[in-house]
Amino acid sequence: MNKFYMGMAAILLLGVAMAEASAASVTCAMQASGTTATWKNGLGSTATFKVDSSGNVIGTYKDGSGSGASGPLVGFCNQSGIAFTVGWTGLKTITSWTGTYDSSTKKITTLWYLVNGASSAWNNTNAGTDTFKQ
Repeated sequence: MNKFYMGMAAILLLGVAMAEASAASVTCAMQASGTTATWKNGLGSTATFKVDSSGNVIGTYKDGSGSGASGPLVGFCNQSGIAFTVGWTGLKTITSWTGTYDSSTKKITTLWYLVNGASSAWNNTNAGTDTFKQ
């Protein structure tokens, strides 16, 4: 199994574990249930999260690198862990972030994968890191 599929499998397993945990009321350390908050990364991209009492996250993501790309955001939050995915509007790409919230620095640190769905070639996947703060 190559590194891409191992990484995607890890993200999927984390998402499944978080979904199972979200069946009951959970605590999201980064923001209170029922609230909406906007988080910004170093490139000026913004992720707007609304978290419900089950740890489900919905919102929007706007790219700040000048492309003007945006899309709906869905994910899960449980304690300090968060995972979310953006399906880019009008593009054939999907990006997923998985990371943790650090209450001492008030930052979310993530790893991300961007997949270009226009082709199934393995090299149509990019990976990196992102840090978000309010």
